[in-house]
Amino acid sequence: MKKHFLLPALMLLALSPVALADLENGNFAAGKNKWQGDGKAEKVEGENVISVALSKNNFSELKQSFRMAPTVKRIKVSLQVQASSDYVLNDKSRSISDVDFSPNGNVTWTGLVHPKSDFHIRLKDDSFNYKLTKVAPGGGWVTLTAEIRGIKKPTGLDLALVFPPGDGTMAVKNVTVEEIKE
Repeated sequence: MKKHFLLPALMLLALSPVALADLENGNFAAGKNKWQGDGKAEKVEGENVISVALSKNNFSELKQSFRMAPTVKRIKVSLQVQASSDYVLNDKSRSISDVDFSPNGNVTWTGLVHPKSDFHIRLKDDSFNYKLTKVAPGGGWVTLTAEIRGIKKPTGLDLALVFPPGDGTMAVKNVTVEEIKE
């Protein structure tokens, strides 16, 4: 009799969102747990953030690998980013790739590049998806939302939050990834 309950229970567990390992700790309540790369966990105005001291000549990254259901084709990535009042982009850095990506646009590219921008997200699937934004020094929180279509390998995604070469610091908070139903 127990065998009849075991199979449906295992099937439900296998299909549950918990088993998919969605993006974790996007609110940084557990510090940098599940995230790799640059930055440190801090509280800013009572909120959990990751703060990154910018490198003068190199890009800095905060990354997480995660999985979504195999049927996912479109996702929305959202976060908030803020620059310190002493933030200055080093647009002469040799780390900046020679590509012409415009801020606020979504770009899919076949290779890993570092476009000139104040901040961008990069999602690696079977190609690289970029979303760039402008961030003013000492301004308020900027919300960045990227809608990424044509996901081919949702069970193996890599999200990178990419900080530019320059002076100052930047902070991020409230990182979310969700499926957009078609």
